Amino acid sequence: MVVSRGSVLLLLGAACYSAGPGFDPAPGQSIGGATDASASGATMWVTETDGPPSSSDASATADPDSSTGLGPGETGEGTTGSPATTCAQDEALCDAWFLPRGALQWEAVTLGGPAALAPSGAVLAAFDVEAERFAFVLTADELVRVDLESRSWVSKTGLASRLPEVDLEVRSAYSVPAYWDQETALESVTISGLDVAFIYSYDAAGDVFAFDRATAFGDSWFEPGAPDLESVREMWVDLTNADGWATGDVGQVCAGVEGPVGPYAGVITDGVQILDVGHCFAFFPTVEVQDFTPLGLPGAPSLERIGGVAYNETTGLVIFAGG
Repeated sequence: MVVSRGSVLLLLGAACYSAGPGFDPAPGQSIGGATDASASGATMWVTETDGPPSSSDASATADPDSSTGLGPGETGEGTTGSPATTCAQDEALCDAWFLPRGALQWEAVTLGGPAALAPSGAVLAAFDVEAERFAFVLTADELVRVDLESRSWVSKTGLASRLPEVDLEVRSAYSVPAYWDQETALESVTISGLDVAFIYSYDAAGDVFAFDRATAFGDSWFEPGAPDLESVREMWVDLTNADGWATGDVGQVCAGVEGPVGPYAGVITDGVQILDVGHCFAFFPTVEVQDFTPLGLPGAPSLERIGGVAYNETTGLVIFAGG
């Protein structure tokens, strides 16, 4: 089976293209055997703001120096004249690590923007908004927006005010680009706890999240070889696999299918597992973190520092520091 384009992708539950907690299937179709926890697929909640900050808002702050990890205007010298320890020297000082498309080394950075907009607590998960090239990071009670091009904190709001249905500990999140859903042309966002996922659509033009439904995890997550749900640290969705990070033949996990891996979800536990989301929603065997190409490159953060992960087809892979 090849999941057709135009429906919503659900990786954790039922879904569209196919990619983790919350991908939506075509009408009447359930991928992964998830059960819908809401009475209908209608929008249950919408919140609006005065609109998303423009890119010019974020540009008021200079980009952090990705080679040194210094923030805007920082010289690296302490008050005594001796060099200050930088993010590049101590990953405990880093806000994020960027791996631009085609790069062979991670860039450790401290993000720009007002310090008041930085997360107040540990980052638990993240997801990107493809065309706009920004990301949201989630803490226990905050939703913080990050400009992926200027590498700056842009805005911060209460999690309960934007995503009130998420009333449990956030364990992971991912998004599916708006171009994939030909019906609504809206980003699909899935935020998951230990055993339930909350699915939203996101309208970037109005900065509006609309709640769709809550869903249980699909059957794929309970098959032999699937990761233990308690071990999942974070995940992301890549619909193109243009970087070739997901290797192998789909026929290894999907009967009757041959060819290289296409759309996939990357799931980080104590290792990395690839979930096919273009055919049968099955997991490939776990590989060691250092054996998964991007995480084995120079400058990658340690596993313990991973808080949130997002993949953008333009800006690349980004890891936000956790607790």
